[in-house]
Amino acid sequence: MSKFRTRALLGAVLTTSAIVAVPATASALSLPAPTKAGGDLNLELTGGAAASLERQNVTISATSPAKRADDLLSAPAATVRFGRNKVLTTNDGSIVFRKGSRSVRFSTLSTHLGSKIRIRASINGETKTVLTADRKKTRVTFVGTTLGELHATKLRLTSAGAGEIRRGLRLDRLGRGTLTKAYGKFTAATSSPAPGTGPAPSVQPAPVSTPGRLVWGQANTYAVPAPPTGGDRTWLGYVTTSDLGAFSTLGTFAPSAGAVGDTVTPASPRGASVVYNTTFPMVSSSAHVATKTGTIQYAGLVTYRSEAHNFTVTVQNPRIAFDGTNTAKLYATGLRTAGGVGGGPSAQEPYDESQPVFNLDLTNAIVQPNADNTTTLRGAAPSVATTAYTFPANYPAGSGPDRSPNTFGSFDITVPNPPVVPLAGQ
Repeated sequence: MSKFRTRALLGAVLTTSAIVAVPATASALSLPAPTKAGGDLNLELTGGAAASLERQNVTISATSPAKRADDLLSAPAATVRFGRNKVLTTNDGSIVFRKGSRSVRFSTLSTHLGSKIRIRASINGETKTVLTADRKKTRVTFVGTTLGELHATKLRLTSAGAGEIRRGLRLDRLGRGTLTKAYGKFTAATSSPAPGTGPAPSVQPAPVSTPGRLVWGQANTYAVPAPPTGGDRTWLGYVTTSDLGAFSTLGTFAPSAGAVGDTVTPASPRGASVVYNTTFPMVSSSAHVATKTGTIQYAGLVTYRSEAHNFTVTVQNPRIAFDGTNTAKLYATGLRTAGGVGGGPSAQEPYDESQPVFNLDLTNAIVQPNADNTTTLRGAAPSVATTAYTFPANYPAGSGPDRSPNTFGSFDITVPNPPVVPLAGQ
C-alpha cells in the first residue's frame, strides 16, 4: 500500500487553526477576539498530488510543535475565532516538502472554515492560499458559535501552492491535485483559574492572560468622484484600484512574517463596509491602559505594492508608545518609495524608528475589559505623523481620520493587565 494511503481516521480531532481568507462581506471579518485553543489540525496525506510527490521522491515532514505520524500531519491550534457559520483559526508549526538538498516550507498556517475551506501559509515571507476544498464537497456543521465539525474533506493544491513546491524543488510536474483530507471538531476554548498559593491579594488575579495583540482594520474603498462630492477613499482602496482605467493602481496588500490576515488584491471584495483585519502578535509590553503609559512591541510585516504606480510601502514590527495623553505614537521600520510614485522613476529605501509612522488618537477609543485578563483600546484612529516618511507625499502629515471610513483605518490595541500587587499585611 502506498505510504500516502491510510486507514480511516474516525474521531480525528482538528481543533484547528488557520488564517483569515478573503471575506464575502465585512461581517465575515467582524469576529470576536481569538481565544486560546486546544487540539490539532489533522491532515491525512492522500490523493493525486500526494502520489505525484511520492513518485518524485519528495518527503513531507513537520516542524515542532507540529508532527507527523504515518500519513497524518498534526499542527497544534493556537487560536480559534467563531463567526456565523464560520471558524477562523491559526496553528503552530510548519509543513516541509524536501527533495535532496532543496526544501519548501509552508509556515504560519491559517484556515477559513465555512462554505469553503481555504488553508493559507507563509512561503519565503509571502502569504498565499495553498489548499482549497470544493464547495460541493465540503460539509461542515455548527452548534451556535461554540462548536464546529469538519467532516472528511478533500483539499486540493492551489496553482500557487503547487507552483511553489514545483519550482522550489525543481520537479518535472505537479498539478492542482488532492494532497490531503481534513477532519475535525472545533471548539471555543475556555480557561480555568489556577489554584492559588500563599496569601491572597486584595483583588484576586485572573487566570494567566493570553498574549496581547494589535488588530489593524482597513476599509477597501476608493470611490469616484472624490469626497466631498463623491464617495469615500482609503489608502488600502487606492492601492488595490482596478476601475480607474490607466490610473488604476492594480496593487496588493499582504501580511507576512507573523502578521495574520487577508491578502487583498484588485479582485477582492470592495466597499466602505468591507474591512480587512490584520493581527500582529505582541512580543513585549510595559503598557498600562488605565494610565495610557508604557510601550508595546509587536511582530509582523505588511506590504503594499503596486508595479503600475511604481511604489512599495512596508510596515514592520510596529511599536506603540504611550505618554499619558490621548495621543499615542506608532513606530515601525520598513521600506518607502522615494520619487516617481504614480509612474515615474522611483527608488525604494528603508526608513527607521527615528520618526513615528502614525499618531494614534485615543480620544474616542473604547476601553474594553476582556475575560482573559487583558484590556482592549478599541478604535484608535491613526493619522500620518510625518510627511513622506513612510507613505507618499500626497498623504501628508495629518492625513487619516479626516474621512469616514478613516483613510488608514483603525487600531484595536489589546494589552495584558499588569499583575495585582497584594496590599501590605495580606
